[in-house]
Amino acid sequence: MEEEHEPTAKEIEEAGRKLLGEDVPQLPKAPEISGDFDDRLKGIEKRAESLKKVQSAKKATERVKESQSQDDAQGLAFGLAIAYSMIGIVLGGFLLGLLLEKQFQIKGATNMAVGISSVVAMLNVVLLLNRQNRGK
Repeated sequence: MEEEHEPTAKEIEEAGRKLLGEDVPQLPKAPEISGDFDDRLKGIEKRAESLKKVQSAKKATERVKESQSQDDAQGLAFGLAIAYSMIGIVLGGFLLGLLLEKQFQIKGATNMAVGISSVVAMLNVVLLLNRQNRGK
């Protein structure tokens, strides 16, 4: 007696063809991979690796530029804050002096108010600079 064995995929395929009445030719085997293909593949991998390095270098320079532009923007904002506070305080002192001269007829009130407000403005600048230096 013959032992039954598991049919292989090829045997199953041939049996299916016989049942369907098809006579499909066998497909040719794939050619062996040549050494030329391996060389090409290695060349492509090397190019991909060099492109990755170039891209990472570009990203690093972009990050440096972004941080520099952020620092520049913060410096500009700080400088404008100092300028506006100085101008605003001195202008406020001038307007207060004019008010004192008009309402109470105090001569030289504008000069005194501008002088005092200038000192206050300088103290404010010193305080802003100290706050900025402590923040870094």
